[in-house]
Amino acid sequence: MAETSFSDEQIAEMREIEEERLALGESGLKEMFDVLIDRLKEDLRERRPSFKAGELPDGDLETLREMKTRDLWNIGVGRELGCVSFEEYLKDIPVIPNGLTKDPAFPLLVLEEPRISLRRLCELAGITMLVPNGNFVNMNDENMRVKTPRWIAIHDGRLYQGMTVEQINEFLEDNRIGLTALQGVCAYIQNPRIFSQDYCGMNLFGTCVMEGREEIPGLTSALLDIRNEPATVVRLGRSDNRFYTRAHGIPMRKVV
Repeated sequence: MAETSFSDEQIAEMREIEEERLALGESGLKEMFDVLIDRLKEDLRERRPSFKAGELPDGDLETLREMKTRDLWNIGVGRELGCVSFEEYLKDIPVIPNGLTKDPAFPLLVLEEPRISLRRLCELAGITMLVPNGNFVNMNDENMRVKTPRWIAIHDGRLYQGMTVEQINEFLEDNRIGLTALQGVCAYIQNPRIFSQDYCGMNLFGTCVMEGREEIPGLTSALLDIRNEPATVVRLGRSDNRFYTRAHGIPMRKVV
C-alpha cells in the first residue's frame, strides 16, 4: 500500500504549490480539492454493494454498519458531535438488529442520528431549508423520545407515489409510520440512489410545522425535494396540490 497511498511528501508539495499560487495573487487549492473529494465520494457511492432485504450476506451487518455510519461522518456529523476520528464516532453507533434487514417490505436501512438538529444536518449535507419562520416538530411520541442513534428500516415511498396522506390513511397498517424530516434527510444522505428523474421527492408526514407557539398537526408536513440543486426541505400544506405529483412519494418506516 505504501506505493499507492497518499504520502506526507505529497501533502507538503501541495502546500508549497499553494503558497506559490497565493504569492502570485492566485487562489488557493481548497476549491480544487473540494471538487476532487466530491468526485471521489460519488465514485465510491456508485461502486458500493447494494444490499436488498433478505439478501445481506452473513457477517456483513458490521460492514453495512460502518458504511452507513461513514456516510454521516463524511459530511461532518461526527466532528459536529466532538468526535476526532471515525473510530470514535463509530463507537457511539449501535449494532444493527439481526431481523431489521429481513423484511422485503422495508428494504432500506437507515441510521437515524437525532443528536444533531435537522437544520444543522441539512447544512452539512448541502440541503436548503426553506422554512424561515418556523421549525419542524415530530408528530409521533415515540419519535420525540429518541435521543440517541438508532437503526430504522424503511421503504422509499414509491408505493404511495403521487398520493396524498389522506388517500393512504385509509389502508395504512399498524406496523408502518411516516418518516420525520430528520429521518428523511438521513435516508437521502445514505441512500441517494433511491431518487431518479421520475422520483424526486419524499413527503415526510411524520413531521409538522410549528410557527412560534402555533402548531397545526395534520395540516402541514415536510417535503424533501431534489428536483433542483441544491435539494430543499420545505413546508408542505396537506391541501397544496402543487406538490402532489407523480414524482413524489410517501416513505414509511417499520414499527418494531
